[in-house]
Amino acid sequence: MNWWSSSMANYFVINRPSNLVTHVMTSSYSPADTKLLKFIVASDKALTTYYKWCKRNPGLHPDVGELMMKSPYFKEKVCNGKTGQANPRTYRVRDVPTEKHLDREEQVKIWIAQNPEAHEYDLDAALYTGIVAARAYLSKYNP
Repeated sequence: MNWWSSSMANYFVINRPSNLVTHVMTSSYSPADTKLLKFIVASDKALTTYYKWCKRNPGLHPDVGELMMKSPYFKEKVCNGKTGQANPRTYRVRDVPTEKHLDREEQVKIWIAQNPEAHEYDLDAALYTGIVAARAYLSKYNP
């Protein structure tokens, strides 16, 4: 057999701990499963199902259970004839909480309101404003 006549197969790459299909790879040999990754041969129909799911849910990875529900071939390859209790999960991507950005003057106003008896040296030590700027801030914002 020549190198150009070898057939290339598509494989789903499954992260075992999370049970998510992370991506699809193409290889001319059958990759070995590891503790972290499992490789399953992907049929054209299963690939179509996977790509449709990815198009509807950009930035997410499908759960194995979801693909098993939609592709009997994929289910057979995953289960090897065994019956299981895999249930699809709904994924919600958490937004990273953004901290409210306060500008320098807002920080100084808040600090002065919390420390009304403070002097310019205290303000300088707390916020590194400099003595002259601290005097100006205190004269402007101290009641």
